[in-house]
Amino acid sequence: MAASIPDLNLSAPISRQTAAVMIQTLKQLEPEATSKVKLQDTADAWAKDAITTLASQGIVDPDTKISADGSFTFRAKDLLKRQEASALIDLAFGYHSLPIKR
Repeated sequence: MAASIPDLNLSAPISRQTAAVMIQTLKQLEPEATSKVKLQDTADAWAKDAITTLASQGIVDPDTKISADGSFTFRAKDLLKRQEASALIDLAFGYHSLPIKR
């Protein structure tokens, strides 16, 4: 997993795009074939596929809304908050420790 994230510093807080790559690497998800999601904000090239793959599977935090046309803003370079991490982990791995409202 660390090999897929350039300049990973395990002592520092992680960005939302780093979390997306970690989750996608662990889950080994493929993009949903019928989904046409489009990332609207900037993300590093190494993270874009992971972010869009997770979004195509509906694995996004409650603050990220996917529009009817498939566009969404992920705030990829923002630092990941604990609440966002919990929501992503719950959705990705089915732990259901939080009541996530959609």
